Amino acid sequence: MGKISDVELLKSIYFMHSAGVPIHEAMREFGSRINDVRKADSLIMAADLMEKQGANFAGAIEQVGLFPNFVKVLKIGQDTGNLTVVMREIADAQEKIEAVGRKLKGSLYYPIILMFISIGLGLGLTFVIENLMKGFGKGLEATFAFKFADFLVRFRYFVFGGYALGLVLLIVFSIKNAYKMPVLKGFYNTFALGRAFKLFALALRSGLPLADSFIFASQTMKGAWSGIFLQMSEESKTRNINDIIDDFEDYMNPDAFLVLRSATKAGNIHIGFESIGDREIDKAFVKITTFSPLVNAIAFIYVALQIVVVMSPIYMLIFTFMDKVGGTK
Repeated sequence: MGKISDVELLKSIYFMHSAGVPIHEAMREFGSRINDVRKADSLIMAADLMEKQGANFAGAIEQVGLFPNFVKVLKIGQDTGNLTVVMREIADAQEKIEAVGRKLKGSLYYPIILMFISIGLGLGLTFVIENLMKGFGKGLEATFAFKFADFLVRFRYFVFGGYALGLVLLIVFSIKNAYKMPVLKGFYNTFALGRAFKLFALALRSGLPLADSFIFASQTMKGAWSGIFLQMSEESKTRNINDIIDDFEDYMNPDAFLVLRSATKAGNIHIGFESIGDREIDKAFVKITTFSPLVNAIAFIYVALQIVVVMSPIYMLIFTFMDKVGGTK
C-alpha cells in the first residue's frame, strides 16, 4: 500500500472497526502495509499502547502524534461514546473538502505548467537570438534591436531565473493570501466558510462544548469569519444559543440564515451548520468550474505576450538587417 492521507487512513480504520475488527488490530494491520514509515511506526506504537498498556484510541493517537488535526474531537467522541460516529463524520466531511482542493489544484496545474514551459522556451530563444546577432548583427551595434537582443543574451539567466523565481513567489503569496486576493477571494471565502461550518457541526457531534466548537472551527480559516467564530465562542459562555445564532443574520444569505435558525430552534444546530457547510462547499466546487477556463485563458494570453516580447528582437534584427541591405543597394 502506497502513501495514504490521514483522512483515508482514518476512514479505513473506521470501516474495519465497523466490520467488527478491534481498533488496535486495524491500526496494526495498516501499520504493516503502508509505505509511509513514520505513519506506519506511529500506528504500530499506538496499537501497542492500546493492547499492552490499556490506553484508549484517542489517548494512544495523541501520544504518538497521529491525526493531530482531529485528536481533540476524537477524544471527546470517545469520552461521550460517539467515537465511531465521529470517525465517520470526519472521513465524510474531509473527503468532500479534499475533493474541492483536488479540483482547485487540477484547475491550476495547466496554467502553471504552461507558464514555466514558456519561461524555458523564452530562455531557449535567447540562444537563437545570439546566433542571429553573430550572423546579422555586424554594423547594427548602435540600433535598439541589437542592444535589446544583446541585453537578453547577456543576462538571460538572470532575466528568466528571476522571472521563474518571481512566478514561484507570486504563487506562494497567492496561496497564503487567497482570502485577500481579488480573483481568489470569492472562492476562498465560500470554501473556507463551508469547511468551517462542516467542522463546527463535527465538533458538536463529538460532544465538544459550544464555545470550544466555535474555536475549533475558527482555527481552520482566516479573515473575517475567523474573528466572528471567536467572538461567538466568547458570547456563547453568557448568552442563549438562539440569540447568538440571530447575530449570524448580518453575515449570511437570508435563506441560509433561515435554515440555521430553524435547525437551532428545533435543537439540531449541528444539522443546520452541516447543511449550510455542504451547500457552501458545493458552491465553491461550481466556482472552480467557472474559474478554471478564465485562468487558462489568462495564462494563454500571458504566455503569448511573453513569447512576443522575447521574439521581438529576432524580428527586429532581421528587419533591421534587411533595411540595411536594402539601403546599400
